[in-house]
Amino acid sequence: MHKQAQCSLFYLLINNGKNAKRIAKQIVQQRSGSAQSLPFALLSQIDEGGNTLAQLTQRLQCSKQETTRQVQLAESHGWVSLQPSETDKRAKIVMLTDFACKQLAQGVDFYQSLEQQLLQGLSEQECEQLMAAQKKLQSLLKDFELTE
Repeated sequence: MHKQAQCSLFYLLINNGKNAKRIAKQIVQQRSGSAQSLPFALLSQIDEGGNTLAQLTQRLQCSKQETTRQVQLAESHGWVSLQPSETDKRAKIVMLTDFACKQLAQGVDFYQSLEQQLLQGLSEQECEQLMAAQKKLQSLLKDFELTE
């Protein structure tokens, strides 16, 4: 890898995200003995009253086919159920099951614990600065997407 590329902020963000995801997956696999983990990205987007596939597709920013695949997989594991829509006979509402709500709460606890372990090497001020910078970057990326 070229040294100049390694010093790029964009490279560091992508690489750190990739490494954090890999580490989290390894820890989950060690704890559960399985590589099958909670589809956190999907489940965290589902509102308390449920969502249509179209809403989830928009939130996940992927194709309708990919959203359908993820929902079918989640349904096969008992994480979601599909209910008929009261307002649109063609649509199904994706609802979290009680099992998924419990698993999601455990997932949030897991990520918070992992975050605490990771950030032990930073001061409180550094943590606040990092959080503020990440929030600002998230906002800038949303604005960037809208203008592209």
